[in-house]
Amino acid sequence: MRNPLSPQQKHVGQGNNDVEDTGHEAGRGNRESTGESASQAQDTEGQHADQKRATQAEPWATFHLGSVFDRQGAYDRAEEAYQRVIASEHAEAAPRAAFNLGLMFNRQGEYDLAEQAYQRAIDSEHAEWAPKAMFNLGMLFEERGEYDRAEDAYQQAIDSEHSDAASKATLNLGVLFDERGE
Repeated sequence: MRNPLSPQQKHVGQGNNDVEDTGHEAGRGNRESTGESASQAQDTEGQHADQKRATQAEPWATFHLGSVFDRQGAYDRAEEAYQRVIASEHAEAAPRAAFNLGLMFNRQGEYDLAEQAYQRAIDSEHAEWAPKAMFNLGMLFEERGEYDRAEDAYQQAIDSEHSDAASKATLNLGVLFDERGE
């Protein structure tokens, strides 16, 4: 069995609950060609922008609430919040919530649930969270002695060419091969 995790073998993303820039800026277009007055156009645009901001902000607010619950050890509430974000199918927040849910379940020793959560992040094909989930899934498989599955997950992370996940997966795959005499 392997010694405790080296610094290179820590799960990607642990302790990373920073506030995100959610990019919620509403641009106002010129609507003069529709025959609306400038004030009517501004009111309509403003209403749509407000609705869009509210719709976009809710998954992020719920994500951050889940992160707070997770840090406080209120895991049932954190899971509920993360699941709500995942169900929203928000392009950015849902993959990150799935990733964080995987981290939380992994810390709790709920490996099957962690695997499912990581797989949801992977299935999202998100450029940031899918490769990190691949790497963490590789570590989970390796910790359970499922070396062929670990190898596959690490290789997927390497193939993603993600700067952090690919380099860590390369290291862990090399260590795995070395320990197996390959």
